[in-house]
Amino acid sequence: MVFAEVLKETGGRLENCVGLVVMGMDGIPIEKLILDDGVNFEMLSTECTTILRNTRQASQDVGGGRLRELIIQTDSFVVLVEAITEDYVLLGTLRPGGPYGRARYLLRQASSKLEKEFL
Repeated sequence: MVFAEVLKETGGRLENCVGLVVMGMDGIPIEKLILDDGVNFEMLSTECTTILRNTRQASQDVGGGRLRELIIQTDSFVVLVEAITEDYVLLGTLRPGGPYGRARYLLRQASSKLEKEFL
């Protein structure tokens, strides 16, 4: 499956990566790669969908257009979200100290590859 291959390739190139997931805006995962079993990555990614939906709606309400990228930074994690389509996203989580610029680039690249699978 293309999804698993893209996640494995991307996760293998990201230092401090906790996990990656392709999921719908409803929070249902299509494919995931968990690299750090010490984190409840499934709950983390699912809970982020509420933030994503609210941010997407706010962007539309103010005329900002389609949500393309979202970054959430906490004491323990950095969550990076890259839109694949209007209804699907690629979410990656890193531990602090991770290469955030590189992660944004790699998620954008992966998102572009994954978008072809939804067309």
